[in-house]
Amino acid sequence: MATKKSQSGKHLEYIIIRPTFGFNVDTLANAILWYHQDVEKFKSTHKTWNKIMEAAKSGILEEGLQKLEYVFESIDDYDAKHKSLVEYMKSINPQID
Repeated sequence: MATKKSQSGKHLEYIIIRPTFGFNVDTLANAILWYHQDVEKFKSTHKTWNKIMEAAKSGILEEGLQKLEYVFESIDDYDAKHKSLVEYMKSINPQID
């Protein structure tokens, strides 16, 4: 539970729900790497979990899951970029597996 102060001065309470089911972090990282191969630029422009998921969702919808299994073939230094992106995603949402 968190609280925020509204423009009218009232304190509002809201619940943050972050699902931990669905795609694993490796699949999400592959979907992101398909379109955003510059990981540092991605980190600077996608600082919230919602923006990260929007990027992953667009990659999955555009290419499908089958093509994402071969993303490593088209990216230079795939292992380092993938590891960096996975660590970044886990720092934003530590509950993801």
